[in-house]
Amino acid sequence: NSNNQRVSPGPNYWTNSPQNVWVDQNGYLHLKITYSNGRWYCAEVTCTQTFGYGTYVFQLASRTDNFDKNVVLGLFAYKDDTHEVDVEFSRWGEEYYPNGWFTVQPRPYIEGKNQRSFNFQLYGDYSTHYFTWNKNSIYFESFGGHYPLGTQPADNIIKSFTSNTRVSAVGVKAHINLWLYQGQAPSDGQPVEVIIKSFKYIP
Repeated sequence: NSNNQRVSPGPNYWTNSPQNVWVDQNGYLHLKITYSNGRWYCAEVTCTQTFGYGTYVFQLASRTDNFDKNVVLGLFAYKDDTHEVDVEFSRWGEEYYPNGWFTVQPRPYIEGKNQRSFNFQLYGDYSTHYFTWNKNSIYFESFGGHYPLGTQPADNIIKSFTSNTRVSAVGVKAHINLWLYQGQAPSDGQPVEVIIKSFKYIP
């Protein structure tokens, strides 16, 4: 909760209101961007436990390919701006930008080295996104559906990418956030909701 202050990323207003972040009867996590009293409010959750090298798996139960151009969903592990690995879905305010991004911090972002962008379209609500963070590389993959890793059909793989960037994972925490690029309202003026079925960390 940013206590009615704009803070990064964005900057945006952030709230822990049950209208913006809650767990339903199925155990699914909901994050929502809402409009109230002249402000757009965003939501983020962070694990209290620190992790490290390993595999971070996010199973989603809502579509991420049809966001408004100003909406950003981040599935990531973070310690600080030089120890971060991101799976993000956004067009970063541009109508024709790719809508999928795999990124390893720190900057600068170099396509094919520490970042891979891609366009994708889903054919249902279920998708899985994961990265395996090793000492010498980070492997990313997104695929349609919910399958145990290693059993996903090849035809369901949306994108995979290996970055050979070396970044320490010691002390990182898993995060999920739903926010607005540069604090700009959704261009369609509509609230946004994302449903996360599960998160799993595999050492």
